[in-house]
Amino acid sequence: MRPFFRSPGPGQPNELILAVRAHRTALLGVTLFSGVINLLYLAPSIYMLQLYDRVLASRSEFTLVVLTLLIIGLYALMAFLENFRSAVLIRVGNALDEVLSKRVFTAAFERNLRMGSGNAAQAMSDLTQLR
Repeated sequence: MRPFFRSPGPGQPNELILAVRAHRTALLGVTLFSGVINLLYLAPSIYMLQLYDRVLASRSEFTLVVLTLLIIGLYALMAFLENFRSAVLIRVGNALDEVLSKRVFTAAFERNLRMGSGNAAQAMSDLTQLR
């Protein structure tokens, strides 16, 4: 039985790895954005700690306003990074789908013809899940 993706010669990556490597820089950028977004999820907790520690103790309205404006700015930054990350992932997913869908369909169709049974739609479903 032939593997789903052609196994190239020794030491050569398969088609899936080559397709992902073509978008390496975009995926590394998305990873960086994800890390920053995860750090920004700590902002509300830090805001509340600062509120109880600084604002309630000193009863300073100016500190409250500055902290509130800062947290609003951090939320805006988080929203911007989320939207940008989402747009990049959609583009990379569509590019991977464009590169791999014909090959996956052909391999699933050939496997269905050879084996006679099986779920040919499962391969396309897996590619959609990857995207």
